[in-house]
Amino acid sequence: MRAIRFLVCAALCIFAPLYAFCQIDTVEVVQQVVVPKEIYVGDTAEVRLTFHTPVDYFALLSSSQLRGNSVLLDTTLDAFTQKEQVCTVESAVLERSDFSYTIVLTVIPWEPGVIDFAPFDLNAACHLEQEQINYVDFLPVAVSSLSEKMNVTVLRNAASPQILPGTNYILWAFIVSGIVIVILIVLLLVHLHDFLEGVDGFKSRLGFIRNAFTTKRKIKKLSGKKMPDSVCAEQWQHIMRSYLQYRFASQFLSVPSNRIYSVIEKTAGGSLTQEQDQAVTALSELFVRTDFIRYAPGSADAAELPIEQHSAIFLPDEKKQIVMQTLSLIDFFEKRSSKKEVAV
Repeated sequence: MRAIRFLVCAALCIFAPLYAFCQIDTVEVVQQVVVPKEIYVGDTAEVRLTFHTPVDYFALLSSSQLRGNSVLLDTTLDAFTQKEQVCTVESAVLERSDFSYTIVLTVIPWEPGVIDFAPFDLNAACHLEQEQINYVDFLPVAVSSLSEKMNVTVLRNAASPQILPGTNYILWAFIVSGIVIVILIVLLLVHLHDFLEGVDGFKSRLGFIRNAFTTKRKIKKLSGKKMPDSVCAEQWQHIMRSYLQYRFASQFLSVPSNRIYSVIEKTAGGSLTQEQDQAVTALSELFVRTDFIRYAPGSADAAELPIEQHSAIFLPDEKKQIVMQTLSLIDFFEKRSSKKEVAV
């Protein structure tokens, strides 16, 4: 009986380690590639390990873990965390291509030397609860030192910023432009009142020019229109009253023709120069003449002599003469007077 127990114990001691050994396997490494081939401290590099294994991981994994033909591996394994002082493993991805697998490690080395990851269980990295252990062992990865390659042993002093050709001219141009802009802003603030008055005067002058141009165009059209003389005289008065009302900023639409002179004189400050007096008198006479043509046809006044003063129709070429005289008077009113004269 004791012999039987001894044989059983001996068999257990012999075959138990062999059984355990049969549950541990290592993947068949095909190749390991580092991209870029030479890496330095601080670089982001990829370590790609291609291998064969009889285990179909993509059939064992759940659909929620799969991302097409790849799956994220657990980077909190001891094989990765033990190297935190040497490098950072940003990600680990298992990819499948036909009958082979590739593990892609994205790492950032922090020290020159050799990074040698400890073997790790691929089943655990894939979160698979399997009795069998499938080890993956990366080859050591060399990390170069840029200072050693450049033979630099002492830190250099800080270099001055590099200036591109022509940068000084651009910089000085910006500085001068800024100074000019500041000076212009200060001058504008100091003379703001004068500036605003100048803007208002310019706008007012533009309005006068537009008013004169429109009036002259309408007056010119009268000489070419075929219409009764009374209608022509009425239109002439309407055009000129509108012009005078805008030009002198006073009511002229209802002013009698014999008071045109006094209203313009009042707007001019109560005094006119000899040249201005002659122009305003001529304008008043045109209003009186066109009034007579409008209202006198068929009246006894239209039969009086001399005919040049009492004709209720335009005399030959009189309409053309009135148009030319009106254009000349408008040009006179729009002229800028000298500083000592009153503007009319």
